[in-house]
Amino acid sequence: MKRFKFSLASVLDYKEKILDEKKRELADAIRAVLKKENEIIALEAERAAVVLQFNQKKNEGMTIIDAFSYELHIRTLQKEIDVEKEELARLREIEERKKSEVVFARQEVFSLEKLKEQRVEEYNKAVMKSEELLIDELVSNRRIVASSEQRNAS
Repeated sequence: MKRFKFSLASVLDYKEKILDEKKRELADAIRAVLKKENEIIALEAERAAVVLQFNQKKNEGMTIIDAFSYELHIRTLQKEIDVEKEELARLREIEERKKSEVVFARQEVFSLEKLKEQRVEEYNKAVMKSEELLIDELVSNRRIVASSEQRNAS
């Protein structure tokens, strides 16, 4: 009997390639989220340092121009943080979308793999049945040959 060949093997290969690509895209999205989170942490640390420095200078005494300068810098950093947080939210949405795509691609690959397993099992059963029929035929032929030899011998 011929070797087993899954008729949808090329589709399975294609779906596995898509799954691999979706996994890479998800990994990129996760890296982008982590990078943005680190950028926000750095900006917040910078803002906190400027606020601390501003409070120290206020206690020591400072000019109005210096105070305005500090306040402007703090507001600018806060606006930058707000913009980066909006970008982070957008990146997280992309990450979630990529997770959904990976789940969907996994389901497609899984269903094709299950189908392949079923087809292999059907093939193996057919091979076993074929072998059983061949054995039965051989046994039957031997009986016929044996009974012919007994008739010829008598």
